[in-house]
Amino acid sequence: MALAALIVVAGPVGCAGDSDMERGTQRFLTDIGHGVMGHRSSREELRLPVEGLVNVEVRNFAGDVVIRGDRPDRTQDALVILDRRGEHRGFRDKESEASLPLITWDVRITPPAGPGEPSTLVVEASTTHDEPWYQRLDIEVTIAELGRITVETTRGRVQVSNNRGPVDITTTKGNVRVVTPWPQKLESIIVTRDGDIDYRVRGESSFVLDAETIGGTVKARCTAGRWTAHDARNDHDSMHATLNDGGERLILRTVDGNIRVGVVEEPGAIGSFIVTP
Repeated sequence: MALAALIVVAGPVGCAGDSDMERGTQRFLTDIGHGVMGHRSSREELRLPVEGLVNVEVRNFAGDVVIRGDRPDRTQDALVILDRRGEHRGFRDKESEASLPLITWDVRITPPAGPGEPSTLVVEASTTHDEPWYQRLDIEVTIAELGRITVETTRGRVQVSNNRGPVDITTTKGNVRVVTPWPQKLESIIVTRDGDIDYRVRGESSFVLDAETIGGTVKARCTAGRWTAHDARNDHDSMHATLNDGGERLILRTVDGNIRVGVVEEPGAIGSFIVTP
């Protein structure tokens, strides 16, 4: 009965895209799963004053990272949600609860590096627990104008949407999704292990694709822009191609995961689960 209830609740998520309903449903399902396993959590919300374009840097010891831009409701502040998780196995729920205060973070806004440069929202998280592999911190950032993104985490998925600047993302045991309607022309790097990579942009972007996986496949779909993929290195697990005039590289790497690249008119017209580019 519990499994059936989860399926009913999860049903609409596949068509919800990046909506508030989807985010709420994802959190609800996560909380149910943690409750069944005996895990413990505590959530905190922070609001920091911002103005204009803002870069985001997240350095997390473990956990999911979700960063969203183009939100008119966040023109005067950035919303940061920090969700501590204790995931001790067996009948160690009390240990999970006691371990939560050992997860700490520093959230701050750093000033622009120079005239005309954006400020940066920095989130750094760590733990002093003796068994850090039983802990994680899930981080969400919502901001109006999202610039350059830097994310370092482990054991977690990373989702970035509506970024105007390039991305530099590293994680393990988690899928990475970057979806933006803003043209991408600066170097971006995405590296994961035991996870898929989905990268979707509009045809006004320009880059040289360098995508490789071990133990997976690389697929691309280009319905916008000029796409050239004639390269002797191209195979089921690698792709080297040029979008429009080329320029900076888009570097995608994973192990035991698939890579999907979509260059389309509406990158955000997707659901929660991407099967094809």
